Amino acid sequence: MKKSFLAIALMLIFAAGISAQEYTHSVGGTIGTLYGFSYKGLFGNLAVEADLGVNLLGNIPFTSVTKYDNGEKVKTKSSDIPSGFRNWFYFTFEANPNVMYQGMIKSWGWGSISWFAGGGVSFGFITTTDRVGKKIANDILDDYSKSLAPRARVSASEISDYAGDFWTDEDWAYYYGENGGAAGNDSKVDFKWGLNAIGGAEIHFHKFPMAVSIDFRPGYGMAVPKQLEGAKTLTHFFDYKVVTGVRYTF
Repeated sequence: MKKSFLAIALMLIFAAGISAQEYTHSVGGTIGTLYGFSYKGLFGNLAVEADLGVNLLGNIPFTSVTKYDNGEKVKTKSSDIPSGFRNWFYFTFEANPNVMYQGMIKSWGWGSISWFAGGGVSFGFITTTDRVGKKIANDILDDYSKSLAPRARVSASEISDYAGDFWTDEDWAYYYGENGGAAGNDSKVDFKWGLNAIGGAEIHFHKFPMAVSIDFRPGYGMAVPKQLEGAKTLTHFFDYKVVTGVRYTF
């Protein structure tokens, strides 16, 4: 009796895996916060997806700075940094492979809808550009206060005090660009890696070979910059993606 029940259960699991796999391979592209090339393969209920492209997000929280002053290691926390200096604009060029379980929700004559969930990793390069700018010279301080106040809520006195009390000229040159300006003119390319979960849904069309998916990928990211001018950062941030994929199936 137990053997018969086990055999029936295995047959049902195998049948579910076959029904969930409506294609074997698919290639296409992604849009959303990740723009690039995408591959997805189905092996029963196991789905493997690999994306390669540019991830665009507005800001990441600036967590800490480690610098060395006369041989002494000094570290600041995000709460010690004025609000206007805490965020970077960034984009990444990265690979994001994911392994997922995919199951059928419902199938119709025209197509089917499935759900999927799993996790993956990301790795590549990140380019960060400061929001605020660098040079705090007396002759342009008023211009800075006017341009920054509506957006970053940083007063001229805050900028001047913060620049004089903690940052050196080399620090400003590294983090805020040689030419200054409210938009920031300097950028740097660092290594980036992360871990993410993934969950979403996919529609597969029966009459023509195409699948359309949408998913959310919350995760943890880390930017690992080069060391320069005796200062270095290790930036941790919420690394998320909202992705729509369109793929040709075969």
